[in-house]
This record gives sequence, C-alpha cells and structure tokens, in this order.
Amino acid sequence: MRSGNHTALIDNLTYNYVNGRNQLTHITDAATGSNSNEGVRTGQLSNNYAYDGNGNLIRDNSKNISNIEYDWRNLPTTITFSTTPASQLTYRYNADGARIEKAFTVGGNTTRTEYEYGAGGNLIAVYENLATSPTFYYNEVGYLRRSDNVRFYYLKDQLGNNRATFSDSAGITFTEFNDFFAYGAPRQSWFRSGDGRWKFLGLELDNETGSTHTNARELFNFEGVFNRPDRFDYKYPHLSPYIYGAQNPFKFSDTSGDSLIKVLIDDKSGFIHGKTEVVIDHTILEDFTNLLNLAVQTETHIHINDSFRSNEDQENVKPTGKVKKAVVGNSTHNAGIAIDFNVYIDNKVENGKLQGNDGLTDDNKFIKGAKEQGWRWGGDFKDNYDPVHVDKKDVSTEGLKAFKDMVTQNQKQNKVGISTTIKKEINKKEKK
Repeated sequence: MRSGNHTALIDNLTYNYVNGRNQLTHITDAATGSNSNEGVRTGQLSNNYAYDGNGNLIRDNSKNISNIEYDWRNLPTTITFSTTPASQLTYRYNADGARIEKAFTVGGNTTRTEYEYGAGGNLIAVYENLATSPTFYYNEVGYLRRSDNVRFYYLKDQLGNNRATFSDSAGITFTEFNDFFAYGAPRQSWFRSGDGRWKFLGLELDNETGSTHTNARELFNFEGVFNRPDRFDYKYPHLSPYIYGAQNPFKFSDTSGDSLIKVLIDDKSGFIHGKTEVVIDHTILEDFTNLLNLAVQTETHIHINDSFRSNEDQENVKPTGKVKKAVVGNSTHNAGIAIDFNVYIDNKVENGKLQGNDGLTDDNKFIKGAKEQGWRWGGDFKDNYDPVHVDKKDVSTEGLKAFKDMVTQNQKQNKVGISTTIKKEINKKEKK
C-alpha cells in the first residue's frame, strides 16, 4: 500500500496462519522507510496471536495483550495487559449482548464508561465515572454534551464513517476530522472538543486495544480482522470467519456481523429497475451485487420486486398463478436470502405488466448466469413453479432457522418489523 503520490510503501504485509486454519499467527511487513510507520506496525514475532478452543483471540503480543477472558456467549469480559504499571480492561453486557460498561484500570486508577440504550437497542446516553447524569446524549445525526448543551453533528461518508463533526457553539464550528485506511485504522485526523470516540462505521474506537467495537465482535483496524469468528460463518464457507466485509471494505461494510443490510440501488447502467432499495441478509451482499452485475453484463433489463419480508409482509402475500403462498417461517424471503424480479424485453411495459416473463426458460442468459453463480431458480421448482424468483441453494436448514429466529425476536421487540436489524445503508452504483 502506498500513500498518496508518494512512491514509498506504507505496508507490504505477509499474513501467516496456523496450518489448516484461518487463524493468524503473526504479520510481517516488508515495507521500509519513514512511510512504513503509518500502517501496520512492524516487529511481530512468530506466535504473536493465540486462540482458545472456540477460536477467540486470547493474546496479541504486539498490543501488549497477555490474556483475554470470554463469557459463555464468547463476549470478552477481561483483557489483561503486560504493561508497567499493570493495566486491565473489563466489560459488562446486558441480556442482548450489548456493552453496558467499560472500565480501564491502570495502576489502581479506573476510568469507567456506562452505556444506556433505548427500546430499539440504539445508544442514547453515556455516563462517565459513575456520574448520576449522562455526559452525552445521542441520536442518529449526532450528540448533545450535557454540561453546556452544545450540539454536535456528524458528516458521514457512504459507508457510515464519521468523517467530520461540527458543533453549534459560537456559530458553526468544526470540532473533528477523520480519514481512514481501508479497515478503519486512522490515516489522518484531528480533534478539538466533544466526544471523539465514534469513528469508523460510526462505532466506538477502543483506544486501549486499537479496535472498533462492532457490537458482536471487535475489529482490529490495522490488521483488518476480527477477534473471533462470525457466528453465521456456516452461511458462507468460502470466506474466512475472521475477515471484515468479505475482504472488500470499499464496497461492503459490516457493523455487527449478524445484521440485515439495506442496499440502496443507484443504477447508472439502465438495466436495473423497480425497487431502489432492498433488504437482504448481510451474508449474501456480495452475491446480490454479483447478480446485479450479471444483469448489466448480459444487458438484461431486470425489475427488482422484493427481497426480505417481515412476518407481517409474508402474511399479506397473495398467491398468483402457479405460485403458492408460503407460510411464515417457510419462505426463503423470511430469511432474507431470496430475490423476486421481472425481466423486460426491450424495456417495454404494456397494460401495467412487464413484457418478458412469459416463456422465461433456463436458456435465458440471465437465468443461466444466475444458476452458475449458485442461485436456485424458481422455474426449476416442481411443487411451486416461480420463474421470477431466485434464492441461494446452499443455505442450510439450520442457517434458515437461526436467521429466522433472530429476525422474529427483533420483530417482537420492535413491532414495525425489521428496523432494529438494519444496521447499515450502502450505496451501490453499478455501471455498464
């Protein structure tokens, strides 16, 4: 990796793994010169990292982390550092696994942060050092500093990173700027006032460990790997359970590793029509992107109709033609791994209906390509013929049940449906 117009390398990394596993042992950096200090720090020795039987990271010598303890949910509870003076980081969580307290003790002095969440699971306040009143209040656009009632507002990029912050104190005043490497490590930044902990993906940077807390896991930003496996790794066995964003952080973001994603389709090719946003399981984000690319590459005009359905949406589905209605929990749409579409012929619509679906066969170049990508075509369904439907044929029954249970639980907590499971909006621009 190079910096701007400079020819000197920042990083020239080699990732070394445990034989036959996806677990890192150490990272070496062949880059030399002054620029090499900007990226991943050099000097890792063999066996820098160690793991427990569940695959959780328990040691990182390069960060002076000598031991990490986890609870029964594989959430870290205590991190011990081999520093002088002695230091230790402890966490507490609520029943949903959300962090409610962080305490950092150095030489007997403890700094404590407590977190308060609203009914939908969103952070609404932070208390510092056992204060009885919040230090900051939060909403989707920024936060309020309680001591002087100054409001701070975020300026985010397309991935949700907090790139700049400004306040309404003495007019409009910029208080923070952030630039990031690909996996969230700070590239260039400055901070003047406010609450500067919320950075990559709009999530908290734990300076003590150099990681971003992504709700379900911790992302080590310089290395670009998580501290423990994705609990839904069985849905995509072709990917390492430790990598971030399918190893393509410029296209994908992953705020928790187990969320639905709302994909905004801003198409410039002219071949994608219909819904401008769809909700899908995060594990098929790359597959869905490839499906859209296929339509562009084959110059096939498609019309996206549907993707994920809440329980209420599935109840309201009406059977059409040969397509039978699937009950709640049995439809792949309920698990967010199915897409309904229509195909245009010469971009024509007649009598309110898309022209092109009649006679659609597996010889169609779009259908053929989708099947080659691993999508299951509804036209092959013997019991429920549905030629304008594709889903993933490699999703296990256990995977469907786990995802359905997670969605159902979120719907019980939030009666409007899926909003608590949508963690990130991603702009997609597919060009011909």
